[in-house]
Amino acid sequence: MAHQLEPARRRWPVRLAFVLRRNGDLKGSLEALEKVGAPDKPAIDPDWYGETLLAKGEAASAVTRLTPVLPELPADAAVRVVLGAAQISTGQAEIAIKTLSEADGIQSTPRSRKLLVEALSRVGAEKLKANDAAGAEALLTTADSIE
Repeated sequence: MAHQLEPARRRWPVRLAFVLRRNGDLKGSLEALEKVGAPDKPAIDPDWYGETLLAKGEAASAVTRLTPVLPELPADAAVRVVLGAAQISTGQAEIAIKTLSEADGIQSTPRSRKLLVEALSRVGAEKLKANDAAGAEALLTTADSIE
């Protein structure tokens, strides 16, 4: 109803997309977001596409869309969590450590900590495979202290 009364207002299609995504209608969610288009200022709804793209399995697209807006949102933990999750999904766990550490420093949440532990563990395992026991130990100790 609100969307029909104020069709030009971003808030309603973005909320509709959120509800559709939560109900598993990823196609409908993306269609609602594509209709409204990208925000003029990323601060309006910075993760407007990221969560839906992640849920749809398009993490690379989420990385592409969210990375450029980070500098404009220095105090936004949520967009960093979404970007960190996308970075992990695309094999960029080392970059995700920085992104998720920033998110956790802004506002620590169970999701940010879980993803940070995952990124640290993945990079730690890679270091073990490369015979870098000292580097792996530091990362895995940090992951253990967070968990």
